[in-house]
Parts: sequence; structure tokens; C-alpha cells
Amino acid sequence: MNENVENLILVQLREIRAEMSEMRGDIGGLRSDIAGARSELGDVEQKVDGLSTILMLLTGHVHGIELRVEALEVNSRK
Repeated sequence: MNENVENLILVQLREIRAEMSEMRGDIGGLRSDIAGARSELGDVEQKVDGLSTILMLLTGHVHGIELRVEALEVNSRK
């Protein structure tokens, strides 16, 4: 092979290696971003679970009050 051709091939291989190295860095950054997003999603899920529990408790409380008011209304009609 011609020396110029060999040099061109080596240059291309070096560029490919450099791009692959850059891509590995980008992939590492994406993995880190995904891990952070998963953590934040976990926090959101916990907050939604807490709010769901509060809502269920409030619903039960309101139902109890409605029953008491209904009983008072029935007794006041007598």
C-alpha cells in the first residue's frame, strides 16, 4: 500500500476512536441523567401516595360528618 493511503487510514481510525470516546462520555452522562430522573420520579410517587392517603382519610371523615348531620336532621324532624 501506498504510504499516503496508510496515513489516511490511520487518521480515519484515530477520528473514529475519538468519536467513540466522545459517545461513551455522552452515554455516561445520559445514564446519570436517567438515574436522577428515576430518583425524582420515586420522590413524586411517594408524595402522590401520601396525598392519596390524606384524601382517603378526609373522605372517611366527611362521610362520618354527613352521617351525623343526617341523623341530626332526622331527629329534628320528629
